[in-house]
Amino acid sequence: RIICSILSGICALILLENQITSVKVPGLDWLLTFSIFGIVITLFATTTLAQAYNLIDGLNGLSSGCGLIALTFISLLAFQTGYHETFSFCLITLSCLLGFWLLNFFSGRIFLGDGGAYLIGHLVAWNSIMMSNELVDVSPWAFLLATAYPVIEILITVIRRVYLKRSVTAPDSDHFH
Repeated sequence: RIICSILSGICALILLENQITSVKVPGLDWLLTFSIFGIVITLFATTTLAQAYNLIDGLNGLSSGCGLIALTFISLLAFQTGYHETFSFCLITLSCLLGFWLLNFFSGRIFLGDGGAYLIGHLVAWNSIMMSNELVDVSPWAFLLATAYPVIEILITVIRRVYLKRSVTAPDSDHFH
């Protein structure tokens, strides 16, 4: 699944012709001027975020709720700054996700599944990258903040698994799931 996430990221990288160009950290920004480093960081970030959304799928509405929060943030920024195509895309995605969330939150009968969770993760990641590159007045860290819970959850899970000498990629039920 990680390989598929990376391949999906490569496809998006090629089709969108976009990558992380700045993180507002002096030494890292200098490295990002080299295209290959920017591509590697972009693929790492998008793959990690997609995996993070998949990791938290399973608890009624957690993954979709986090997607709603992140996409709402991105859509509001797009609306305020006049990026109408991004706003429209986020609004359509939000509408679909809100419908799913409302149906699923109380009953828990429907799971996003790998495809749905990975899709949300990639949509949030790529919209964040594109908006971050367009809006130089908005810190890229604001987009990371909008996705804080999935990112923190995957970091804690990886650290815990390494500490306990377990496989980082093996499933478990020790995280908030």
